[in-house]
Amino acid sequence: MKIAWLSAAALVAITACNGPSEDTPSLKADCEFVLSDPELSGELAEAATTPEAACACLEAHIAGDAGKEEKIGLFFHQVAAAMKETGTGAEDTASRLVAQSMMPGETPEGPRFADTLPVFNNVFERLMDEIEDGGGACPAVPAPE
Repeated sequence: MKIAWLSAAALVAITACNGPSEDTPSLKADCEFVLSDPELSGELAEAATTPEAACACLEAHIAGDAGKEEKIGLFFHQVAAAMKETGTGAEDTASRLVAQSMMPGETPEGPRFADTLPVFNNVFERLMDEIEDGGGACPAVPAPE
């Protein structure tokens, strides 16, 4: 199954759940906030999973990979924060963040939102496909090399 929540420059993006304050990002909390958006309930139902289960599975699969943890954590944190600030849904929020991050302007320190999309799309899309193929079960976490 291909989850098509957001296509921007051939990149699909989604967002996460009820997160902590802006000062203390939490991947799991932000992920659950975004995935709890009613706009995404159909996609999660197709995969036979919940926001909590999908986010726990994601965390398990990226644990120990600092690059993936940083970019996916930043993706979910920025989407969750913008959803809370604007009161918009995950899809609209992610679309707006993609558009804003691709506009010319000041170069921010650290990764931009658009920089998080390739990692997010590669990891999360594949993982959601595997969850769906497994009937809602989180696939086994590969052993460290």
